[in-house]
Amino acid sequence: MLSFVRRTSAKQLVVGSPGLRGFRFRGLVVGSTSRNVIEWAPCLVMVVLAARDVV
Repeated sequence: MLSFVRRTSAKQLVVGSPGLRGFRFRGLVVGSTSRNVIEWAPCLVMVVLAARDVV
């Protein structure tokens, strides 16, 4: 994912987080994959949290 962002010079990356695990990262609770992407991506990263109890 990160190599694709670097190759294409993307301005923003959107990733999902199922919320199964919680790591506190800069005031947010995100999963391990999301946390790594936030830390290493050379662009803006938007983390979309999974909806809970949606009917």
